[in-house]
Formats: sequence, C-alpha cells, structure tokens
Amino acid sequence: MVGVDDTVVILPTLNESESLKTLIPELKQCGVDVLVIDDSPNDQTVEVAEKLGARVIHRNKRGRMSALLDGISATTHKYMITMDADGQHPPELVPKIIEALQRNDVVIASRRVDGGGYEDLTWGRKAVSNVANLLAWPLAPRVKDRTSGFVAFRRAVLDGAKLPLGFSTLTLGILVSGKYGTVAEVPYVFRKRTEGASKLRFKYVLDHLVQLGKLYLRKFRILRFMLVGASGVVVGLSTLYALTEFAGLHYLLSYAVSFLLSVTNNYAWNSLWTFEQNKGAVGWTKYAVIYACTLTLNTALMYVLTDIVGLWYMVSAVLVVLLVFVINYVLSRRFVWNTPSGNASR
Repeated sequence: MVGVDDTVVILPTLNESESLKTLIPELKQCGVDVLVIDDSPNDQTVEVAEKLGARVIHRNKRGRMSALLDGISATTHKYMITMDADGQHPPELVPKIIEALQRNDVVIASRRVDGGGYEDLTWGRKAVSNVANLLAWPLAPRVKDRTSGFVAFRRAVLDGAKLPLGFSTLTLGILVSGKYGTVAEVPYVFRKRTEGASKLRFKYVLDHLVQLGKLYLRKFRILRFMLVGASGVVVGLSTLYALTEFAGLHYLLSYAVSFLLSVTNNYAWNSLWTFEQNKGAVGWTKYAVIYACTLTLNTALMYVLTDIVGLWYMVSAVLVVLLVFVINYVLSRRFVWNTPSGNASR
C-alpha cells in the first residue's frame, strides 16, 4: 500500500519562487515530501523552497529531464511524483494519484482522457502537443497522454532502466524502458502558466525528436537490425570496390573478402547493440550461414519474380529486399541470439 511518508514530489524549477509559495504548502498538506531541483541563476527560489520546508538541490546546469533524473537519484522514496512548479499541474490531484498508485505501477496525469483538457492554451502550443503525442503513439499505444510531464511511479519501475535525456520525455522513457505491470491515467486540466518562462523552445523540440528516435530504436529491435544491415552494405560495397579497383584483385576474391567483413561488421554490431548478446565464434558462424543463404535466396527470388511472375525488375528488387530482410531478422533472432518473439527490447 502506498504511504504518503514513502512518497516524494520532485519539482524542477527555473525562476519559479513565487509559485512555490503556494505550491509547496499545498503539497505538504498532502503529507508528501517535496524535493526541488533548481536551475535558477540566483538563490531566490532556493531560499523560498527551504523556508517552506522543502529539500533543495541547486544546480549549475539546465534541463528538465536531467533535473528529474538528478532528483530521482537523490531520493530513497519508494514512490515518486514528478510535476512542474509553474502552476500548470494542479497539486490537488496528488491525493488521487497516490490513491491510484495503490493499484498501479505507473500513474499518468492525463489531459487526453474523459475529464482532462487544456485551459486557455494557444492553438500553436496545442498543435505541438498533439503532434508530439501522435509521434509517440507506436511507443505506447494503450496510453492516451504519452507526453505528460505529470507522472507518478514506483521506484522499482526504474530498476535497470535506461532513460532518455530529452525534453519532457520521462513518461515515454518509463513506458519504453521501465519494468511495470499496470498503468493508469488520472484526468486533469492543464492550467495556464502562473510564473516562469515556457521551456518549449525550438532547440528543445529538436532534442525531443532526437530522443524520440532513440526510444524507437530501443523499443523496436528490428529498426536497429535494419541500421546495422545498412552499415554492412556500406562496408561490403566499399571493400569490394577498393580491393577490385585499387588493389587489383579479381572481383570474386574481392567479393569473398567483402562478404566476410560485412558479416563480421553486422555480427559485431548486432551482438553489441541490437540483441546485446555476444554468442562468440559459434554465433558468428550461424550468422554467416544465414547471411549466405539469404544472399542465395535473393538471386532465386529475383529470378522468379521477374522472369516467371513477370514483374518489373525494380519492383522485384524492392520486394526481395523487404522479404529477405524479414527472413534474415527472424532467423538471426531465433537461431543466433535466441531471443523471444516480439519487437520490444525491454
């Protein structure tokens, strides 16, 4: 059962001393501890927070996500709630969140379920929020508000998790990398800012997109396999060309060397990054056999689709690449790295 004594609210702040004067007392009335991670250039926010009984960490760097991670690392509480201190996240929702934590591992304060919404948000900000939420849909299709900055979770959820450092991606990081069973969404209305400047800047949007891409690569192993395969093509073709044109080797000999280098490149990166398992020489041999068989299959399928089925050779080539890629991935996953079915890598 969730106890308020085991719960901390982590507040990243930047020049938000005035809003803390009302926010911290309201949070204290909920019986939770309050930890302020302050990036303000002066001590005003620190002085206000400490006077009101909050623990404070004053940093010489900026970044909402890094502030949250520093706050998580600095606490020993079993349950954590992260929210903004600018007045947009209502503190009166905290008791409902604590109640929901009794039955769930992760609780998201949601603007996108019945009862949730926005208060006087500009169309531009709302459009950005909607697009960001839509882009994150494949990462957490069962969650409505995937980019919420108001989220609570049990500490155990983050055991061994690799979280991103991007703007407002803690919720997504938890949903992709965390260890959890159930997730609940509690509705709230996103309020108009009462203090502090908006953290939504162009560089943060770009950073968020970069981190979103990293989360896609983390969740969908097949994307990593695809990138590794592309690197193998570059290694193989460049080796083939260099050995044939510059070293003067026969192209078949050059091809044999390029094949071995390409296989080694792919095996190394897939072991290190895609599957995060090194199967040694036995694994390399299995992968090389699969690689050689799929190359042979390439030619056979190309002939069948073009000369027998009658497709244009360019269409045949695209179909063959897609089909053989999937076969290569499935066989590699099953017989080389022995990972279970599914594309999540948590």
